[in-house]
Amino acid sequence: MIRKIFGYFCAFMGVAGLLTIITGQSSDSLAALIGISVFFLAIAALCLVPRKEKPGEVSWVEQKKAQSELRKKQVSGTHMAGLSIAEGISTIITFADNEITMDANSTQFSVTYDKVSDVQVMTNVDIQKQYVSSIGGAVGGAVLFGPLGAMVGGRAKQKKIRTIENYLVITYWKDDTLDYISFKLFERSNADRLIEKNKSKFTGAKKIEL
Repeated sequence: MIRKIFGYFCAFMGVAGLLTIITGQSSDSLAALIGISVFFLAIAALCLVPRKEKPGEVSWVEQKKAQSELRKKQVSGTHMAGLSIAEGISTIITFADNEITMDANSTQFSVTYDKVSDVQVMTNVDIQKQYVSSIGGAVGGAVLFGPLGAMVGGRAKQKKIRTIENYLVITYWKDDTLDYISFKLFERSNADRLIEKNKSKFTGAKKIEL
């Protein structure tokens, strides 16, 4: 939009200069006035004439549209546990067509939907309640959502919760064992929407014979 406005401005200045030359209303150097007018018209052409794209080249508008669509599939947060990166690293989680990708510090991790058993958003209140009610206290917390259960649930005996925190917990199968990847979310609403939209793809449930 700014490019077009600037283009129209340059076109106006160029045409105005030519009209001044034609009507003879300027006593300035004719060559200089022609040069300025041509300059403005050339800039206007660059701004307003659509650029022919090379085969396979994506236009600026299409790039912006693709980026906008990609952001609709993403949530952001800080890593808590489950990946081979430090706790607290900012991560972008993308619910792609066939997998969940996690990008942190130029490193991408992924887990395909056929390995995902469940994805949910839990608050620190929910986790602590389940931690306290679990059998064995700390043992139950260690099992509950992996290290996240012990980290968040273990605070129950230390202080009363005053701030609600939201955690994204991905439960998946790793080498025939349930494992967990967890993140502390910056914002929850988009995560709930993406989970609801993609939950039919979480086909990693296994039948275990007792």
